[in-house]
Parts: sequence; C-alpha cells; structure tokens
Amino acid sequence: MANHGLITMSMRELDRLKIIQSVADGNMHILTAARKLGLSRRQVDRLLRRFLADGPAGLVSRKRGQVHHQLSSELTTMALNIIRDRYADFGPTLACEKLREVHGIHIGKGSQAKGRVERANLTLQDRLVKELRLQGISSMDDANAYAPSYIADHNKRFAKPPRNDWNAHRPLLPSEDLDTVFTWREQRKVSHVLTLQYDKTIYLIEDTRANRKLIGKYIDIYEYPAGRIEFRAAGVTVPYVTYDRLPQVDQGAIVDNKRLGHVLEVVQAVQQQRDDRRSQGDVPARTNRGQRPAHGKAVPGKKRQRQLDAQDVERALRSKVLH
Repeated sequence: MANHGLITMSMRELDRLKIIQSVADGNMHILTAARKLGLSRRQVDRLLRRFLADGPAGLVSRKRGQVHHQLSSELTTMALNIIRDRYADFGPTLACEKLREVHGIHIGKGSQAKGRVERANLTLQDRLVKELRLQGISSMDDANAYAPSYIADHNKRFAKPPRNDWNAHRPLLPSEDLDTVFTWREQRKVSHVLTLQYDKTIYLIEDTRANRKLIGKYIDIYEYPAGRIEFRAAGVTVPYVTYDRLPQVDQGAIVDNKRLGHVLEVVQAVQQQRDDRRSQGDVPARTNRGQRPAHGKAVPGKKRQRQLDAQDVERALRSKVLH
C-alpha cells in the first residue's frame, strides 16, 4: 500500500473509506458493502483493488485537480458586462447565440433538448420581440418587412424534417357528427319521481316502464353548441319535458284574463326583482359557450329565486295599489 502523505477527501469518500476498510479487514462481506454504498459488486471490487494498491488515496476522485474548461475571469467579466448592457432580458440560450454571432465569444452549449421543448408561440414571444429591439424596429410596417428574414433564420435554427412525412389527417366519416363531438357533457342523477335538475331548470323524464329503471341512476346530459339539450342513458335518447323554475308571466295573460289580472301583475312585479341569469357557476353555459366561465356577481336590485320572501310580495302589492 503506497504512502501519499496528506490527502484531502470529501465526506462521501470518508464514508467509502470506512466501509472498504471493513471489507479489506474481513469484517464485512462485499455484498453488504455494495448495498450500503448503493453500488454494484463490480464497482466495490474496483474500489477494493484501488484501496489495496494505493491506500486511502485510491478512493479519492481522479477528476480532482484536473484542468477544467472554465472561461478565464477576464472573458467572463467581459461577457457579463455585454449581457447586462444589451441582453439583460435575454434567456441563456439566446444570449449565448448573440455573444457568439455578434461579439465572437464562444460559450459551451447546453443540452440540445432545450430547443426541442420550446413551443413556437413562446419562442416567438421571447426571441422575436428581442430581435425587433436589436434591429431598432418599432413600427408594424418595418416588422412586417423584417419578418421573412427572421422566419428564414428561425427555421434554419429549429426546423427539423419529420421522420415520416406521411399525412395522418383523415376525412370526416359519415357516421361522425361534429355537433355531437363538441357537446358539453355532464351527468345528473334521476330522482325517485323521474326528475333531474340542470342549469337551474327541472326536467321531467317521460314516465315509462323503461325509464323507471333509471331512478337513482346517473344519465348523460348532452348540451349542443346551438343550445339543444339531450338526455342519454347507455347511448339511448331519453325523452323529457321542461319545467322552468324561472318562468315569466306572459303579458297577454294579464290582458286577457281580467279576473286574474291584478294577481298576475303582482307576480310579474315580484319577478322583476328576481335575478334570472343562468349558469353563473364554474361550467360553460349556452350563453357563454367557448368562453371562460365567470363567477356570478349580485345584480343591484335583484335577488335569486330562493331569496325572494314575503316582504318582496308586500312591496309588489303596495306598488300596484299606489298605481
């Protein structure tokens, strides 16, 4: 075993030394040492041979003390000053490109996977804006004139030919209905009286022997882009009728029915205090299809259906008496 004098070791190397020393002294089996070190038996054999040949120095990393390829302090300072002055908001990849192309400073490349994971829109938002600034472009006409040269340079950097240029697009089959494909779908549970609720509306399912089997089960609700509602159970359409919890009194009924005219006028006055908006929850609705759903805010002077009480009826009665 050679004597190397003073040796510098890391904590990890010291732990290895204790275990390899135990193996060399016959106090620990080599498989136990491999399990403790998280290494294979072959690696432990290699460490043991180096320990027996060179002593503790054989366990020290052989990369320690080697000359690295780090940039000189002067070059590093110059590159940092250039980046701070001209490319402060650039990412590392784009800044390295500019240092190489404009200033002749070559810096080691990073992983090539970086370019593959960039999305086109994010790349354009980052690179194109900075390129326009470097070119001194501040108008739409100048940007449009610069676009062809930028696109050519961008494609030269990032474009990759496909492994297979076969076109995977296929025509729409006659059996495929795009309206059905783009439906908003939810599930609702059928009550014991063959009703269910969706978008503040109660739906009454037709009372048949087949439909009674759906009691207590969930069925699918298809809401089409045009607003049509369809119920399906196991792919079969379920007929229904609508009971709207937010009905409106027809003005014609007030005029035609003189006996009920005053009562209907009061009901209509109460309805004017009601917030009749639907789908103020967290799902798209027929009125905002394709848009991000907004949380409902209270409308001044309006109340929800469940918030209407006897005081609202009294106010409606007083207003009609005064008139």
